[in-house]
Amino acid sequence: MKRDMDMIRLLLQEQETGELIPELQAYDEQLIVYQVALMQDAGLIEASITTDENGKPCNAAILRMT
Repeated sequence: MKRDMDMIRLLLQEQETGELIPELQAYDEQLIVYQVALMQDAGLIEASITTDENGKPCNAAILRMT
């Protein structure tokens, strides 16, 4: 998977406004989790990320923007 800056913008917008962004519904959940992990690694957000037995992110929740 690779970074999707459009999705990252939408995720940040959703976090900032607290409103659901309909465009995010078109994305696969696993892709969203991966983008949240990338955002946390970049220091854009604080998130709770659960990994599977292989160390890959499988569930994520954004806690706050930094």
